Amino acid sequence: MRKYPRYRKTTDEINLIILQKIIANGNVSLDRTLDKVIMYKRDEIIQKHLEHHSIWQGQNNKKWYTKLGETKRLIGRKERGDLENAILEFYLTDGKLTPTVDDVYQDWVQYESTHTEHSMKTINEYSYEYNRFIKETDFASCPIHDVTERHIVKLLKSIVHDGEKISQKRYNAVKTVIRTLFNYAKIYMEVDCISVTHIMNDIRFPSTAFKKTNTSDATQVFKHSEVKQIKDILRDTNDLLELGILLTIETGVRVGELCTIKRDCIEGNHLRIMYSEHKARFSDGHRYYIGTTKNAKERTVVLNPNAQRIIQNILSQHDSEWLFPSKEDTADWMRSYHFDKAIRAVCRRLDIPERSMHKLRKTYASYMLDATSKNEKMTEKLVQEQLGHADIATTKRFYHYNLHDEAEKDSILGSVQIG
Repeated sequence: MRKYPRYRKTTDEINLIILQKIIANGNVSLDRTLDKVIMYKRDEIIQKHLEHHSIWQGQNNKKWYTKLGETKRLIGRKERGDLENAILEFYLTDGKLTPTVDDVYQDWVQYESTHTEHSMKTINEYSYEYNRFIKETDFASCPIHDVTERHIVKLLKSIVHDGEKISQKRYNAVKTVIRTLFNYAKIYMEVDCISVTHIMNDIRFPSTAFKKTNTSDATQVFKHSEVKQIKDILRDTNDLLELGILLTIETGVRVGELCTIKRDCIEGNHLRIMYSEHKARFSDGHRYYIGTTKNAKERTVVLNPNAQRIIQNILSQHDSEWLFPSKEDTADWMRSYHFDKAIRAVCRRLDIPERSMHKLRKTYASYMLDATSKNEKMTEKLVQEQLGHADIATTKRFYHYNLHDEAEKDSILGSVQIG
């Protein structure tokens, strides 16, 4: 728990604060230059600090350390001058925590980089939204304890109405970032700031204010006829990427989970989903790494006979620990984007609209949900667990689409007797 900010004002900023306090107290003497007045005040504060706390240099890392306030919070800096600036800032601000919204964001990023509360993928997504919509605004430079409902409303209105339209999903992502920062400031930095959740929940914008996204069934899933075509054209394949496509059709696993399946995750007719691939931005660029699944929970996927045959075919082709090893190095895993390229190539071969591996997952979910109305033993709970969703509402809202092509739809609807 951190009670104080990460003091990081420059020497010039500290000197300005000192000068303002000297002027406010009427302590400016004409027989002394301002520089001497400032240096005298700096020395006076440091000497008072040394009456209660020592300053020392670490033997191994050579950093300079001291403790601040009654809580004796330890702080360290590479240079003694930087440490003295931190000490001065602490006393000149009366030890009060007055971070701006941007200060809180920077502190949150530093905290998350050394903890496991959020994945690197989530941290990068939040950072993207913050840097795009908040960082360059007046809201970011406002002390967080001074933020009012009016500030929140003004920011959200500017995001929605100014500039290029954004989607409802992106707007919700920005609200999540704001909630995260204010909660972090309250809990971890012990800042007295407003609760923003109810404020953002009360703000309503018409659907016309947001950019429309194409969510028609034709773009979200593969139709019955298209699934049949894909399975027919890949029936005799031994290509690992194409076998991965077939396995996704039969199991509905996420492509990030598919590419990180290990040999020891296969247990008879069950597949343990333990890992997932993530993409994150580091100082030297984007990198792929393996982490927890989306909900940070392992799950077991039931393999139907087709899926079992596909897996046996894959295992017979190599002895790597990965079900889908990299073509360049069998000790490494096949990256997810290779599978997306492969399914798009198959679509081009069949002359059908190109779609991603995620659309195969949605297709599988739609098949499973359709089956719940035909087989009383196929429950929605089974579908939810197979897909690894937190609740069935997510599955039904975002993963249930019409799988019939136009000819099938015409035939089905045309056969219904009215009255």
